[in-house]
Amino acid sequence: MSKQQPKPLTQRAELQRLKQEENKKNLLTLLKYYETFKFVVGEYCKKIPYVHPKLNLAYLNLVRYMNALVDDLGLSPDGQSPLRLQKYFIPFESLLGAEEEMGGSLDLGDVMRKVNSSCNEIKMLFYKKVRDRSVPEIMQMRDELNMIRTLIEDVHKERSEMPISHSIPTEPASAFKALHWETVMIRFINERDVVVAITTTKVQRQTDCEALGFLNHKTQKPNTAWMFLYNLSLNNGETKQIKYIPENIRKHKEALSKGLKAVFGLDSDPILSKFGRYKIKIQLVPPGTAKEEQVEKRRKEREEDDSS
Repeated sequence: MSKQQPKPLTQRAELQRLKQEENKKNLLTLLKYYETFKFVVGEYCKKIPYVHPKLNLAYLNLVRYMNALVDDLGLSPDGQSPLRLQKYFIPFESLLGAEEEMGGSLDLGDVMRKVNSSCNEIKMLFYKKVRDRSVPEIMQMRDELNMIRTLIEDVHKERSEMPISHSIPTEPASAFKALHWETVMIRFINERDVVVAITTTKVQRQTDCEALGFLNHKTQKPNTAWMFLYNLSLNNGETKQIKYIPENIRKHKEALSKGLKAVFGLDSDPILSKFGRYKIKIQLVPPGTAKEEQVEKRRKEREEDDSS
């Protein structure tokens, strides 16, 4: 005698199940978790290539809590429920090494679009289908969510109040991987901040001298190697031609080459030496060009509008 196949779940039966008070509370808690998760992913996208350990801890805990709730509610994307969360999206196992996990081509815009879409799906399920006349009272949020918020608050507090060298570890920015120096572009926003792009991929990040390992920890200012790079950007990527290159310039060049190799994972020298002149293979864009000028122009226009 063959076993009778289980009847497929109906949307009406699933709605009735999810409208049970405990499930309704869990679904709302999932939504609160995912809204916080969206914020954490957004913070990660701003601070690449470095991830504050507490931000990563918040990410890992949120993923664990959310996955457990999704399973408990029977809403897994590969489940049988007609109300399953088909857009449920967890971009990475961990924020540390996320770029390598994505095969070296991390499209931050696409990540945030998918996260927003997933959040909206949960929100629509709760507010449009499951919620009745009232929202369940969860005034006392779970200890886990309070802990997550504390971690995020700690990250912001450390970034704003503590010396930079204490708040964010400085080490080679392994998130940037290039095949050749010529595919790297560094656009200076000012002396400290830059936008780094790999022209053969969609990878483009705003970062700074400290995150890339070029901070003088005593003065909390860019070190001499970074200022050498900055000055190269002002000089079309090369030094002036002279008969003999001074020893201090040679040392700046060596320190810059060593640092850039660590950042981009390349073994060859990024700086050519020829006829008493150094020329960098990386594309450098100085501050005050194109995009920066447009931003400054719009800022001045807004100020004029406000004053009129």
